[in-house]
Amino acid sequence: KADYQERLRQQFARYQSYYSQIPVKDELSVKLVYIHKDHRDIPDIDNISKPFIDAFSKVIYHDDFQVRHRECIRIP
Repeated sequence: KADYQERLRQQFARYQSYYSQIPVKDELSVKLVYIHKDHRDIPDIDNISKPFIDAFSKVIYHDDFQVRHRECIRIP
């Protein structure tokens, strides 16, 4: 899990300079659309968003407590 979260942070770091106001201090709403190509190994919907939320704490926002609403959609 930690390796996955670090990879997410590294991928975001390439774009971080586009956002001058991060980490944000306000309350947030998160919408995550998860597209999974392997139909045999699809994770539970409740286990998809937590690693993303945790990975971006102290990067996009100060603390995951700021996330007041979370919506997660899994495709297929």
